[in-house]
Order: sequence, then structure tokens, then C-alpha cells
Amino acid sequence: MRFASLLFLLAILLLMRLAAASKGLKGVGAKVVILEEASRLDEAVFTEVIVPLLNVRDTAMLAISTPLDENNFYSTLLNMKDPLTDGPMFKVLEIKLICEVCAEKGVKDVCPHRRELIPPWKNDHRRELMTKALFEGQPRMYMQEQLGIPSGSDARCFDTASIDAFAATCVEMDCDPRNVFIGIDTCGGGNNFMALVSGFYDRGNRLQILAVDTAPITSDIQLETELSSHFDRLRRSVPRSTTLVTIIEANYGGWVQASRIAHLIQEYGPVMHVSCDKTQQNKRPGIYTTWEIKERMRHELQRLLRERRICLSKEVSTSRPGDVVEMTKQLKRCEYIYKPTSSAVAQERKRMISGKLNGQNDDIAIALMLLAYWSAHYINTNGTCAVSL
Repeated sequence: MRFASLLFLLAILLLMRLAAASKGLKGVGAKVVILEEASRLDEAVFTEVIVPLLNVRDTAMLAISTPLDENNFYSTLLNMKDPLTDGPMFKVLEIKLICEVCAEKGVKDVCPHRRELIPPWKNDHRRELMTKALFEGQPRMYMQEQLGIPSGSDARCFDTASIDAFAATCVEMDCDPRNVFIGIDTCGGGNNFMALVSGFYDRGNRLQILAVDTAPITSDIQLETELSSHFDRLRRSVPRSTTLVTIIEANYGGWVQASRIAHLIQEYGPVMHVSCDKTQQNKRPGIYTTWEIKERMRHELQRLLRERRICLSKEVSTSRPGDVVEMTKQLKRCEYIYKPTSSAVAQERKRMISGKLNGQNDDIAIALMLLAYWSAHYINTNGTCAVSL
């Protein structure tokens, strides 16, 4: 019996490996799907493999994991509601080593009311002290790994409350804008997506978001289609006299791709293009985002979020349902990350801003940061940072 159970578990693990490699698992069924450390699972594997299996009658899922932060997809599953009953989608059993009363008091260690939950092989005071010492300086990790309590990331770029307030806005257009700004995060190939986020400043000097789009770009035809969809909708929502000001990120495709995009949208004129080109007299459209520029972009967007000076227009449009929701998810995922450098100093690390956790994308968040910072720069320089073709 034990041998049969072991073979079954090995078969499940093999299927998961194959699924991860093939980006799908067609023609295979299961009675029980076991996910060990589910919060660490690639979300693409979950949606492309596990969800189709759960669509088959009598298939059960058992997902076990220590938590990550509250924005992880596993944390989202814990709080999902059944659309028919409005009750919990899944039966959830949470084991936390701090009770609610002690948590409210600010207790950051195992409380006396939950000690009976510690299994015998871990109920060792000496090892408990040793583990706590090893987690010194990493309180978030200690809370997650030892106490079973998800927490927000210490390295998060934007605070969750401000993002939620932004997502809840729905504001009427109160003027015909003089300029509409379009942040464009270009596609770098692979799993990267192109994203476009457009907005204008209303009478209250709030950055009002008019359109949000994201899509993988695999051909020049698809690039033209996505740009046409976005700019067609923009032109229907604002007067023809409104100037469209593009902010095209040129890190991946360089000046060539930025110029290609600029030429494709010329028919929607008047159009201007923000440029950071200092190499020649005839400036080329596009901007490069160094670490310093990205930090300025992040800071400007964070300021708008905290001051409640960014909002969603009532007329906000997308080519695909869910793009606005995806934008808020990406903002919550954006964190500071550190990567080793080739420096001779072993401890030196490169600080970066990224929302590409577990293979996910951050293209809309980058496009929104481009929009927030460079639109303000355009206004402050009276448009001298932009060029026309």
C-alpha cells in the first residue's frame, strides 16, 4: 500500500515537471492534485495546468504552503469567493502561531495560546532560539516561515492602501485636455508584453487615466494592431486638436523601435514624442531608463498615489477585460530587488525595481511610471523635451 502511494506521488510530481516544461498538460486527468509549497509555484503552471484539471468532475486539489506576502496568487486563492454562494471558494485551514488577541497587541513571536500546535519534532526551545537568531534582521521572513503569517514586503515600491484608493476611483472628464500623454513600455521579447497607459491632467491637476492596454508582441502586424486599437480609442475620447505626447521606452528596441512606433502613430496627429537623445541635432523619439531615472519615475508615481492625485477616468477603456485590474496587481508586486554585480567587491549588489515575480509581468506598472514622471517633465520644460517627426 505504501509502495502504491509512493508511486502515485511520484507520478504526480512527474506530471507537474512535464507540465512546467511543456506549458500545458493536454489529455491528462487526475483524481487528486497535491501542490507542495503552492505559493512558490509558477502562476502560469497553475493556470495552464492545474485549473484545467480542476475543470474535470471529481478532481480534488490539496494545496499546502507556508505563505508569502498578501499579493501572492496563493494568498489570493485563500480569499476567493464562490460566485454562486458568495462563500469561500476553497476549504481553508490556516495554522498560525500567533492568535488574534496577541497579534493585536503586537506580539512578534509564538504566543502561549498556540504552543500546542507546534509538532513534537519542532517543539525544542533551544532550536527555536537558534532559528530566531538566524532570522535576525529578517522579521518578515521569520513571520512567514516560522509563524505562518503572511506579511507585506519590506521592499515594496508602492503602498497598498494608496493603490487600492486609486483602483476605486471613477472620475468624469471635466475638460477637453490640451495634451494626452501615453507611456509605452516596449516589448523585449520572450515572455515580455508591450503596455500602453494614457492619461491627462484635469482641472484639479490630477492625472486621469484614459486607456490601458497590454499584449505580447510577436510580429510587426500585431504591433500595428495594438497601437491602432489604443490610439483609435484615444482619438474618439478627446478633440482632434488635443496633442498626443508619447513616452516610448527605448531600452530594448533602441532608437530604431522607438522611431518605428513613432512613425506608426503619426496619422493620429498632432503627435509629439518625448526624447532624451543628446547624440545629434535632429533628436530621435524615445527615452532610456537608467536606475536613477526609474527611481525618479517610481518616486513621482508614489507621490501621486499618496496625494490622491491620480485617478481612473469614468471613460477609461481597454482592449481586453481585466487590464485595469492587472495594472493594480502589478503595482502591488513592484519591489526593490538586489542582484550580484561583477564588481570586485563581493558584497556589492545592484539595486533594481521589478514586478516580475514568479515569471509574472510588470509592463503596465512600468508604462504608468513612464507616464507619471515624463508627463510632469514635459509640462515643467514647456514641451522642449519633445520632438515631432
